[in-house]
Amino acid sequence: MPLGLEAVLGLTALIECLVYLLAREKDCEIDPDVSSDAAGADRARLLILQQNRWLAAQFGLNAMLLDRSTHRKAPARVLAPELIDRLIDVGRELGCAEYLQNLKVRTRRSNGAVTQETTYARTNNLEDVVRLMTRVDSSGHRQPSLSPLLTHKSLVDPLEASS
Repeated sequence: MPLGLEAVLGLTALIECLVYLLAREKDCEIDPDVSSDAAGADRARLLILQQNRWLAAQFGLNAMLLDRSTHRKAPARVLAPELIDRLIDVGRELGCAEYLQNLKVRTRRSNGAVTQETTYARTNNLEDVVRLMTRVDSSGHRQPSLSPLLTHKSLVDPLEASS
């Protein structure tokens, strides 16, 4: 889960630009190649996508992904800024380039998943991870709790309160 509104806005801008670009490219297709080689290539692309998605979910920005366009393996932390650079013109067109630029800067830093994992490893308590998530502002800096009600046991664990 992303830490802070800035990260959410950046990821939203990235998705918006990707969808827009893919839809525009799909509209430009006139005569797609339907040979048996194309079917094999589609299957290979799907397998690469599935593997990259699993690796990204498992290792975040440290995942070693296969870049379909260059056929090289590189960390997501390297590929993400390159993707953002390719999408920046689309971002300008859609009015979200600023959020893409902020996301690009964030790829150089630690991310929310690492912070959450570190917190859990240090405390061995999921409630501490939840508290962390409620105390982060859009810059990713910890703030005094924005939700003091989370200190009430009945709101943190409703099942325990009912027993």
